[in-house]
Amino acid sequence: MNRALVVRKIQDILAANGRCDNGTEIADSYASAINILNCRLDTCKMFLDQGHLVEALRIAEERPPLFEFCKMFSFDLLPMWQDLCQKKGWPQAETIRSDLVNALKDVFSAPAALEPLMELNRKAMRENDLRMAVRFLRRLVKLDTENTKWPTTLESFEGRYLSELKDQFFPAVALKNTATMHRIAEEIESTNWIAPVDPLLLAGIVDMRKEEKTKPLTREGQESSDNDLFQTIPDEEVITEAPAPLLTLTTTKIDDDHRVAGWTPSSKGLLIACLILGECF
Repeated sequence: MNRALVVRKIQDILAANGRCDNGTEIADSYASAINILNCRLDTCKMFLDQGHLVEALRIAEERPPLFEFCKMFSFDLLPMWQDLCQKKGWPQAETIRSDLVNALKDVFSAPAALEPLMELNRKAMRENDLRMAVRFLRRLVKLDTENTKWPTTLESFEGRYLSELKDQFFPAVALKNTATMHRIAEEIESTNWIAPVDPLLLAGIVDMRKEEKTKPLTREGQESSDNDLFQTIPDEEVITEAPAPLLTLTTTKIDDDHRVAGWTPSSKGLLIACLILGECF
């Protein structure tokens, strides 16, 4: 499930003053997602405490990027949503561990993070992992401001990565793969790119957003939107490498039944939450 779709559904419920047929399900999904998010924060902190800065950085930048994920789920209307869940008796989410978020940000922006970032960047380049290379280069641009090569290198890799996203977007449109379409659109829209974004890709995203706004709010349309929750994550979007200590928190594969290694879904909400976070594994 696309992260923005989770928040959008919550906002729709709030706009309708809590009137909905699936409030319990959405609340359960959100609460389960926050639980997994906090586990991911704890894992990063664990690696930092053990002196494994490289692993902590890598986990933080895996899809979806940890800090962006925290920001997405700390939306403006969150207090209203929490009050509504309490009044309705819906599942209530934990509070995002903001103390850990701030602590991790401080460590990752410190000079000591420079060497680990360079190591991770070299590994991503060797493996031709454009997305991760771009993520680490952006951090290097901010951290190593005196090195003028980083912005130039970043622009080059952004250009290659944007081409890759374009090559994924239009086949996804043809196949009506809304999960991939939303993932790419969200990344394009939420990023300050140095390299120019192809106008064709921007136009495709605009068309997708227009279609979303004009889709009739019928019961059938709602069911169609809900089906997006259960789209299988394509194999190429699943990261198969994970350090041993993470095997209880992450997955090496999401199978056809959407089962995640190390987790036993006890509810439909947790299943959806695993799909929300599936892109980060």
